[in-house]
Amino acid sequence: MLKKFFILASLVLVMCSFTGTINYFNGTITYEIKYESNDPVTSTEILAKTNGDTMKLTFKGTGYLEVYNGTTLLSKGYSFGDDIGTIWVRKSPSSVVSSDYNGFNPNEALKSIEQKTSTEKILDIGTTLISVTAEPANDGEEHFTKRDYYFSDDLFFQDGTFKNCKYNSYDQIYSKTNTLPLKMVFENDAYKVTYTAIKIESN
Repeated sequence: MLKKFFILASLVLVMCSFTGTINYFNGTITYEIKYESNDPVTSTEILAKTNGDTMKLTFKGTGYLEVYNGTTLLSKGYSFGDDIGTIWVRKSPSSVVSSDYNGFNPNEALKSIEQKTSTEKILDIGTTLISVTAEPANDGEEHFTKRDYYFSDDLFFQDGTFKNCKYNSYDQIYSKTNTLPLKMVFENDAYKVTYTAIKIESN
């Protein structure tokens, strides 16, 4: 009888290991931001001061908030739900520019998206590299035509969270892993910016 009990207990443990639930991330990731300027007019120091050298990304359900410590870029807010996402950008303490954004309306055309093997660990967490090149829309906004995302191997969000958001091709890029990035490297003709996670706080 005792032998049968241990066999049953072992089977339960094996089954649990294959049917374990995913813990979806809710919390804040703090990133250090570094710039490399190719523009003789805009130095690396000016970029760090205006855009910030630290960003806090808070993710909760379908809400997504980026907060910067720059003098001209303070925060960006995203909310993707009910097939429409609202995007707002705050560039000064007294001004909030808010607009409704239709998640089906792309602001770029992807030229390539490639998943690559990554050996890089950030905060002792493994990553998966997704490399992207894009042709931006002629909308007067700043775009990065080359982007590398080092997605965490374990900071998951629910499948389909970004399915209707074509802004910066989130629907295609983030669905590759359904996890949040620990490092991002964005480039355009003027400069390169690197975001690297230095702290993770779970709620």
